[in-house]
Amino acid sequence: MIAALAFVSAKQPLVVPEALAELGAEDADYLQRHVDKLRAEASAADSLRSRFKAGSNMEELLQQLRDKDDASFVAATEIIAQRVKDAMDASTNPSPGVLGCDQRGGTVRT
Repeated sequence: MIAALAFVSAKQPLVVPEALAELGAEDADYLQRHVDKLRAEASAADSLRSRFKAGSNMEELLQQLRDKDDASFVAATEIIAQRVKDAMDASTNPSPGVLGCDQRGGTVRT
């Protein structure tokens, strides 16, 4: 799996990727299982966090990840990571995590 990884923690500087990373089989398997879990939770009828806010361009940005060259893919990942960080900064007690965008189109926050 080829992915762009960013470390996101509330009230801390954003750590963004400078380049794509090639993940080993164990890391790729872990991220895939996490993506599968998030997708199952997001498809639940009562899952409000899986909905895009009115007027949000996040859905377009996620779609653009599929059409980018490597440098643009990393840049789009940074935009998404910054939005996650902004949301975390406004939250009362968020857990830090890793945002990973893989080139097959899956996005995960762990």
